[in-house]
Formats: sequence, structure tokens, C-alpha cells
Amino acid sequence: MKHTELAIRSLVERLREKAMRKSTPNRMAGDMYEAAEVIEQLLDRVNRWNPVTPETMPPEGKCVIACVDGQNKSGNIKYEGAYLFAEWYAKSGWWFDDCPELDGADVKWWMDICDVPEEKGGTAG
Repeated sequence: MKHTELAIRSLVERLREKAMRKSTPNRMAGDMYEAAEVIEQLLDRVNRWNPVTPETMPPEGKCVIACVDGQNKSGNIKYEGAYLFAEWYAKSGWWFDDCPELDGADVKWWMDICDVPEEKGGTAG
């Protein structure tokens, strides 16, 4: 677990502890406990690597980040633990957007790409 994640989880625990104090008004305690739950759920979604198994494959055709070992078809470029944009297709396997010539790649982990944040006016970037 990263230091930042440990710090956030510690703050979530402190928030829950304060919510449980008798001196905390009931309405505020409920809001504090709910906020702790939301923060914890968001933390669990951020930076989550998924193992490559039949049960955990990304949706077909969705672009994800994949941790890849392999080499190109001519064998002169090797990838070891490289992070590449990739898409999974049930019939043909992995497609690597930046390296379509990648041959026999071994993907052990994948992660969703974060959504683009929206600005206050409702438009991105």
C-alpha cells in the first residue's frame, strides 16, 4: 500500500471514530460516517490493478492500461513490465494501440483509465 493511501485510510478511520463520539451531534455523525464510506469506496476504485483471468477481463474493446512482457515481431524490441494502452478482444486477444506489431505478449495485469474530469461549465479539458 502506498503512503498516500495509508494516510487517507488513517483519516477515514479518524473520521469514523469522531462520528462515533457521544459529543458529536447525530446529524453530523451520520454525515461524517457517510463521507468516510464514500472516500473509502473511491479509494478502492483508484489505481486498481486487475489480474488477467477469464473472470476479470476488461470489457471487450475498452481501452485500458496493461502491464506487458513481450517483444515485437522482428525481436529487436523487448518489453518487460511495460505499461501500454491496450484493448481486449475475445476472438483475437490483446491489441496494443502504440505497438500493433507486438507479438506473443504476456499481459498479467490491467487497469481502467480514469475518466476525463469535467470543468464547472460541463466541458472537459
